[in-house]
This record gives sequence, structure tokens and C-alpha cells, in this order.
Amino acid sequence: MAKPTLTYFPVRGRVQFPRCLLEYLGEEYNFNEVKAITDDLKKQLLFKQIPLYQEGDFKIVQTSAIVDYISEKHDFRGKTKEERARAHQCFAGIMEVLENCLHYSFKMDKQQQEKFRNENPIKKIFDGLEIILSQNKYLASGEKETYADLMAFVIVDYVTNLGIMPSGDYSKLICLKKHYESSPQLKKYLESRSQSQV
Repeated sequence: MAKPTLTYFPVRGRVQFPRCLLEYLGEEYNFNEVKAITDDLKKQLLFKQIPLYQEGDFKIVQTSAIVDYISEKHDFRGKTKEERARAHQCFAGIMEVLENCLHYSFKMDKQQQEKFRNENPIKKIFDGLEIILSQNKYLASGEKETYADLMAFVIVDYVTNLGIMPSGDYSKLICLKKHYESSPQLKKYLESRSQSQV
């Protein structure tokens, strides 16, 4: 089987989710860093957006689809259909937070950013994730972790790095963040990745 390749800009952005997933699962891959979406690259992109995941002749775009594919390949989505649904529910919320983060970083002026920090729409998602983890060991409520737990780490790390962590008691999410930060599978990558805020 061909080694997969991820194509993205030299920032964390959307690609952090599939990259952390591949690193954690121990799957070797190539990272194709691009400064811009060229005409040649655009021809490969169904929706003219990156990240792009390639595995031989197979190509797929959209972060959530890439994460879903990798998780399915490694049996990391949950044991039962209920677990898989709960994991997907959490990941959908996490992707909503990501969109908020990207909007905050690229579309808001300082006044809008201040209003965002005061109202913080991220809070409702983090509150929900914290409730689940206060009642269950894992976000899918099963006996084993799933991609949802790892993706929760990625978004908490992302929000913390941006300095827009909502106020409140998120001890379970912070504990989850520390757990993945110290994991041997991720530690080397986390130390060597882009230090950009976004």
C-alpha cells in the first residue's frame, strides 16, 4: 500500500486533525507543504480547498472526510454504531469550534475579536465535551478511546494556543490534553510542528 501524502499550508490549521491522527496511530506519511494553491494543485481538488489526502490513486479532501477515512482504516471510530454516532457527534462539535477559531483569526478585527472573547461561542461545545468526560472515560462512552478523544485534544490545544479558552471548569478536557501531549506517539511531532498560532 502506498504511503499517504497530506498537502497543506505551513501552518497548523485544518491539517492538524489528520496529522495528529496519523502520528498517533503510527502510520507513516509524507507531508507536502505548499505556500499557495497553484493551478496544477487546484486541478486535483474537488472543492478547490486543502488539505488533500492522497493514497496511491485515491484522493480525498475536506478535513472531516479525511479524519473519517483514516479512523475507519484503523478501526478507531468506535465498536458499536452507538459509539460511532457519539464520536461523530463530538467531532461535529469540534469542527464547529475550528470554524470559529479560523473566523476569529482571519476574518475579525480587534473589536470583533474582543466581542468574540466576551461572548465566546466555543463555550457551549466545551461545556458539552466536559459533561461527557465527567460521566464517561471516553467521549464515545465506550470501553476504548476513539478518534473523537484525540480530536478533542487537538481543538483544546488549538484554542489554548490562540488564547481564547473559555472561562469555566474544564478539568477533564485539560487532563485529556495533558494525556495526549505526553504520549510517545505524539510528543516528537508536537515539538517539531509549526509554531504558528493558527
